[in-house]
Amino acid sequence: MRHLSIATVSVLAILVASPAFAAGNNNAKSEQKGTANKLELIQTGVGGKMDVTQDGSDNGTGYGAKGTQNGGRNNSLTVTQTGDRNAFQSLQLNGKSNTIDLTQSDNNNTAGLGQSGGERNATKVIQQGLNGVTDTGHTLATAQTGGSDSVIDVGQLEYHQTAFATQDNAKDQSTIYIRQTGSDHFAYGDQQGTKNSTAYVLQAGRADNGYVVQQNTSGTTGMVLQNGDRSVAVLYQGNNSNNSTGLINQVGNDNTLFAAQSNSSGSGIWASQFGDRNYGLITQSDSNNSNIILAQYSTDNRATIEQINSNAATVSVTQLGGTFNTATVTQNTSSNAGIYLIQNGNNNDATLSQTRSAASTITGFQNGDGNVLVASQSYNPNSVINSTQTGSGNRATITQTR
Repeated sequence: MRHLSIATVSVLAILVASPAFAAGNNNAKSEQKGTANKLELIQTGVGGKMDVTQDGSDNGTGYGAKGTQNGGRNNSLTVTQTGDRNAFQSLQLNGKSNTIDLTQSDNNNTAGLGQSGGERNATKVIQQGLNGVTDTGHTLATAQTGGSDSVIDVGQLEYHQTAFATQDNAKDQSTIYIRQTGSDHFAYGDQQGTKNSTAYVLQAGRADNGYVVQQNTSGTTGMVLQNGDRSVAVLYQGNNSNNSTGLINQVGNDNTLFAAQSNSSGSGIWASQFGDRNYGLITQSDSNNSNIILAQYSTDNRATIEQINSNAATVSVTQLGGTFNTATVTQNTSSNAGIYLIQNGNNNDATLSQTRSAASTITGFQNGDGNVLVASQSYNPNSVINSTQTGSGNRATITQTR
C-alpha cells in the first residue's frame, strides 16, 4: 500500500505489471490534495485493487490522470475527484470482470472512458454537484469496442450535464445506462453492429435532450425515458437493425419525440406521451413485419406517423382523455398493412391515408363530440376502411379511389 499527499503539481505512476505483482491480489492507495495533480495507473494480473482520491481543482487536466486495466481479471479501480475542472481518462483492454468506478464532484469536470474486448467488464461513473451547486457542467464520453456482457453505467446529477456513450460490435447483453437528474442535460447513446444489447437514456428534469442511435444491430433495445417539461427524445434504428425494439416514454408538457426505423424487419417502436401540447413524429421505411404504437394522453397533442415500403406493417395511434388532439398517419407502398386509430375526447382530428398498399386496412374510432375523421385509400386493391364515431357533431369523410 502506498499513501501520498501532494499539494502542488505532481506525477504519480503505479504499475501493477511487473513479476512482483503477477500473483495478483495487490492493493494500492493514492491521495492527492491541491491543484494540477497528475497520475497514471496501470493494472494487470488478477484481483488487484486501486483507490485514488484527488481533492482540489484542475487535476488531470488534458487527461493527465489516467487509469488502464490491461488484460487480467477481477481488478478494480476506484477514483474520486472533488473540485472544479478535474479530468480523468480510463481504458479497459481485454480482460474479464474488471471494474472502473469514477466519482466526480463540483463543477466542469471531464471523463473519457474506453473498453475494448474482454468479457463482463464494467465502467461506472457518477458526476454531481457539491453542496447544492446548481450549474455543474460536467462532460462524459464513454466507448466500448467489441467485448461481451459489458456495462457502461453513467449517473449525472444537477444541471447542464453532457454524456456520450457508444458501443461498437459489442454482443451478449452489453448495456449502456445513462441516468441524468436535474435540467438542461444532453445524453447520446450509440450502438453500432451490436447483438442482443441495450441502450438506456433516463432523464428526470426540464429541457433535457436524449438520443439513442442503433445501426446494423440485431435483437437490440433502445430506450429513452423522460420525466419533465420541454424535453426532446430522439430514437433511430436503421441499416439492418432487425428484430430491434425502440421505446420512448415522456411524462410532462410541451415535449417532443422523434423516432425512425429503416431497413429493420421484425422491429417495433412503442412510444407514449403523458401531458399537454406534446408532439410525436415517427417514421418507418423498408421495415417489413414491423409496427409502430403511439399513445398520447391529455390535451392538444399532435401525432405524425409515416410508413413507406413496409409490408405487413402496422401503425396504431391512441389519443385519450383530452381535446383538440390531432393525428396524421400515412402508409405508402406497404401491402397487407394496417392503420388503427382510437381518439377519446372532443374536437379531435384524424387524417388517415394509404396509397398503393394492396390488401390493407384503415380502422378509425372516435368517441366524443365535434370530432373529425378523414380516411382515404388510393390504388389499394382488396383494401378496407372501417370508421366508427360515437357522440354529437362528428364528421367523417371516406374516400377510396383506384
